[in-house]
Amino acid sequence: AIHVVQLFNTKARPLARERIAAWAESNPNIRIVDQSLTRQEMLTLISSSDVLLSLHRSEGLGLHLLEAMAVGTPVVTSNYSGNLDFCTRDNCMLVEGEVIPAHDASGQYLNLPDASWFEANIGQAADALRQLYQDDAFRAKIAKEATNAYRKLRDSEDFSGFVDNRLKNWESARALADLSHSPISSLVSPESLTIPKFGVNLVGYLEAEFGM
Repeated sequence: AIHVVQLFNTKARPLARERIAAWAESNPNIRIVDQSLTRQEMLTLISSSDVLLSLHRSEGLGLHLLEAMAVGTPVVTSNYSGNLDFCTRDNCMLVEGEVIPAHDASGQYLNLPDASWFEANIGQAADALRQLYQDDAFRAKIAKEATNAYRKLRDSEDFSGFVDNRLKNWESARALADLSHSPISSLVSPESLTIPKFGVNLVGYLEAEFGM
């Protein structure tokens, strides 16, 4: 199982970056991406993954979640914030948690004493990943429901033209998504390209943004 972790905002939090790097070094199945990816690289990564895990503390639209749904990559995500406009228990695996005061070691929220964010239940997220891994029929059902939900939203009159165009580009480019020819191919070893259980390239894609 290969787990790809996408990091953001690490320059502002070098100590946190060092801790994650040390954690990844002790776990050979973890790959860290600490750089911006092109749209084609992101397309390749998400569509080649077996699951997208995003335990966000807050979210605007959650475009990456909708993009994963569009290409049939199951989503495990926080049951909180803007993504609930399209993420449901039928098309995603929603992770419960609690809203707590926002605080991080960098002091980003010092001027917002009343700010709050979401703390997802890690144990429940692990259970969701385990279910997707163990239950092929359930994983296929979630993926199908997600794709249907995306198409219904895409075709609705209220859907933003900007987002609509972005997601339609995903559909036209999906056939080009081949991990073995992508610049991110160095993230995985050749044997990881034929995982017998899931049958696709990556077991997981996790987004981790410090302070968000």
